[in-house]
Amino acid sequence: MTDGNGFKVTAICVKSVDYNESDKIVTLCSVENGKVTAKLKGVNKISSKLKYAGQPFCFGEYSLVGKGGKYIICECKQIESFSELAKDLKNYYAGFAVLKVLSDFSAENVSNPTLTLYAVKALKAIAYDGMKPTRAFNKFVYHALAELGFRLDFNVCAVCGKKLDEAYFSVGDGIVCASCGSVFKNRVPSDVLRCMQNDMSGDDITQNNTALFLKDIAAELLGIKIAIPE
Repeated sequence: MTDGNGFKVTAICVKSVDYNESDKIVTLCSVENGKVTAKLKGVNKISSKLKYAGQPFCFGEYSLVGKGGKYIICECKQIESFSELAKDLKNYYAGFAVLKVLSDFSAENVSNPTLTLYAVKALKAIAYDGMKPTRAFNKFVYHALAELGFRLDFNVCAVCGKKLDEAYFSVGDGIVCASCGSVFKNRVPSDVLRCMQNDMSGDDITQNNTALFLKDIAAELLGIKIAIPE
């Protein structure tokens, strides 16, 4: 939202790196403007009141000034910090994996509000709702792919509509039965298929296998090698 010479975005901090002695370069994924890079001046000083704004996972309303891709964060009204993630190492790693995928799937100056909000929803599920971290990550990646135009149905064949008890994937056809689609297609592991058909439910091994499968799909569809939770 434009406000005079500046503008405001509802965004989550996905990356922050030190710049000079006291500044940070912050990468935000926003509802309104997609990915935005901005400087946070003086934030490494002890007296800074905006330290939280340069921390990964900070979700809030950021006020920026500048133009032409050169922006400075002048204010941030924090909505959520997701501080509970730091209390469990697996949750923490899964949270960073969500941020990395969000960053990889976002484009500068291209609004995709649902993508950002799906990431916030995934972080909330991990931090506060007790969802298994890899399951929350998998649900996010699946919905994120759909937002980018790759909606995959694991229940019926994309070509003939047959209910799937065995499934295959190809870039050109999506999820298909054994009889349909390209000759060059990869079988969906049976445990992964069941997981996808049952709202991403499954044990830890199944969740890890599903994360690996989604990683392969993202690489084939988008050419992006996503990082999965450790």
